[in-house]
Amino acid sequence: MMGSVEKSQGHNKISVNDISIYWPESLTPLSVNPTYIESLFSKKQIQIVVLDRVKNSKGLFPIEDHINKSGYSFLSGKTPHNNRPRFPDISNAYTHPPPNPNGKTVVTIGPKRFSDSNLDGAIISEAAGLVVPVLNYVELKCAVWGGEPPIEISELITLTNIQIQN
Repeated sequence: MMGSVEKSQGHNKISVNDISIYWPESLTPLSVNPTYIESLFSKKQIQIVVLDRVKNSKGLFPIEDHINKSGYSFLSGKTPHNNRPRFPDISNAYTHPPPNPNGKTVVTIGPKRFSDSNLDGAIISEAAGLVVPVLNYVELKCAVWGGEPPIEISELITLTNIQIQN
């Protein structure tokens, strides 16, 4: 059973039994940075699924890599943090087992340019290239999925094998 939306540290949160679904009120360096993410997700052994809005691809699909063309990084000026390196390795940031025949590389352009942009032949992403490096930096592994709106959350739950019991 789905609960009501709660506010938690600049994020919205819905709890479904033992699963908490978070999304930022706005995608900014204040809501997505190492210190903030560590405080939000204190348990390292949690399952994190990132859902990113995309253009130029139908249906839900696993994102296996990104090219960040947004012009910024939420790690800029935030590293080193807690004895971690200044320049983190993100080559294994995505947890989909490679090679994934359905996995795709996306071009992240950020939320400000997402509505107006179109790159011929590229799958355009709103946020993967901004959020995933921060999650990886604080040692949180995540499965990342992309889809064009409207996105059916029930389909995402089925694809990611999230176990929800009523």
